[in-house]
Amino acid sequence: MTAAGFPLEFRRTRTEKTVAVIALFLTAQTGYFCYRTTIASPRFELTCDRATGQCALDGADIFGGRFTSRVAIADLRKSEARPKNGEVAWVITQADGKPWQIGNPSGRSTQKQQYQTLAPELQHFLDHPAQTTYHASFEGLGGPSGALFIAIVLALLALALAIIQGWRATITLDDAGELTVRRSFRATTRFALSRVAETRLRPRALFILFAVVPLLNFEILDAEGAVLFKRRTTSTPKTRAQFEAAAAVLAARNARTQTG
Repeated sequence: MTAAGFPLEFRRTRTEKTVAVIALFLTAQTGYFCYRTTIASPRFELTCDRATGQCALDGADIFGGRFTSRVAIADLRKSEARPKNGEVAWVITQADGKPWQIGNPSGRSTQKQQYQTLAPELQHFLDHPAQTTYHASFEGLGGPSGALFIAIVLALLALALAIIQGWRATITLDDAGELTVRRSFRATTRFALSRVAETRLRPRALFILFAVVPLLNFEILDAEGAVLFKRRTTSTPKTRAQFEAAAAVLAARNARTQTG
């Protein structure tokens, strides 16, 4: 038999569902970018030939599309591994001052070492006309360090899983006065209604870059202040009203049990 006011049901808001979908999409995207820039990083080929008077760069983008760019050797002035914000890019300065970026900025130590080795070699070619050809094969996609990629993936995945775990929560009351809490992808918990001493609503704030997301915590506590049940959601008039109604139901049922 279902007790009056029960079951209590809590579902994720539309905003939280949207955030979970976006977080999962970004997790997959970041994982793919990590795979493409580390495990399956395409090779770039830079070939310079004084007979043709050109340097040709054959490379690929993050999705595997190939491209070729050519610049006259006479227009190339300075080859350098240029550091910026902890990353290094392989850049050639042209006669008009414009940069020709050969290797994209990278935070990976092995790729930075490649740039730092190959850039002086190309400069040697530019400074010595007697050298007729130059060729370099290297990883040129760039990207953050592997540790940063992993940290980003774990943070996004943790956010998505935190929302998914509480996608739906239900509290039921049986004839023996025991409350049963069932939550998506989490173990079922049980505790006696008589243990409920109070309920508490606690506003919180989540800071994401330059945005502030208001949150609301609903907690069921025992006489010693231990948390028996906790639900965190975005703060809206609807969720606040839902939590206040749940608190009223629990208080009424608990009072009836104690007087009965």
